[in-house]
Amino acid sequence: MLNLSPLIFSGPALPDFYVQYELERALKSVLPAKKATQSDWRKLSKSLRQPLSESSGAVRVRNVFLAPLTRAMGYGDLSAADPVRTREGDETGGILCRAGEDELRCWAWAYNIDLDAPVEQGLTSRYTPQRIAERVLLEKKEAVGLLTNGVELRLIISEAARAASTIAISLSDLKTYAPKDPPDAFRLLLALASPAGVAKLPGILNDARLKQESS
Repeated sequence: MLNLSPLIFSGPALPDFYVQYELERALKSVLPAKKATQSDWRKLSKSLRQPLSESSGAVRVRNVFLAPLTRAMGYGDLSAADPVRTREGDETGGILCRAGEDELRCWAWAYNIDLDAPVEQGLTSRYTPQRIAERVLLEKKEAVGLLTNGVELRLIISEAARAASTIAISLSDLKTYAPKDPPDAFRLLLALASPAGVAKLPGILNDARLKQESS
């Protein structure tokens, strides 16, 4: 059984019982073996130990954490995305990384910025990094996105019919694992956000919903 204790699941997409008893089976075809992730984990672990401080901006956070993580997920270089028009107007489209025709959208904010607080003074709670990411993913019809401030990583699951869900992990918790010991939480994140995992996700979410309804 996977040890997912460092991860915090919130939202309707993946209920607790499904995470505990069904998710590993559902992800079997895309969940990388521990041995297969050792090289990528070693690189990410090394990068996580680079210093970040309150003066570290979004570019530093992107380079230290998002770049090696998305490479491990199977994507190429990161590039700035165009603004996206949502119901709140033009909003930051974040960063895109590509694997052939597949794309993953990410947002890197300055170190330790509050992801649930308005991005500018005077704005309402609709304009937090989390809410902006949710609106953009919904507008672009993208099921998965990554959001980080260099302290926490959130994998956002976007669904048209339900509120967004998140899988969050403290990067301090990731740092506690030895470079030679890829944690199951890392393997799960790779599985869910990889091109194959994103393609498989709608079926997993439907399976989780049906099992919850029948329980």
